[in-house]
Amino acid sequence: MLPLNRIHTFNWALDRMIKEAKIKRITVHGLRHTHAIILINQKTSVVAVSKRFGNTAEEIHKTYGNSDDEADRQAVNVFDSIINM
Repeated sequence: MLPLNRIHTFNWALDRMIKEAKIKRITVHGLRHTHAIILINQKTSVVAVSKRFGNTAEEIHKTYGNSDDEADRQAVNVFDSIINM
C-alpha cells in the first residue's frame, strides 16, 4: 500500500489531468472497478482477475457477478470512448 502522501499526490495529479482533459471525474477506486468489469466482460478468467486485484475468486464473483448486464456494458463503452478520445 502506498503511503498517504503518495496517494494524495497521485489523486491530485489524476484530478488535474481530468480537469485538463475536460472529462467527467472518476476516482482511482472507480477506475479499479471499471478495469475489473472490462476484464470480466472480455471473458478474462475470474482466477486471473482475482490475482490481479488481490481478491479471492469468490470476492470477485460477489462484487462483479452481475457484470454481464446492459448497464455495465454501457459503462465500459463510455469509459472506452473517454480513453480513446
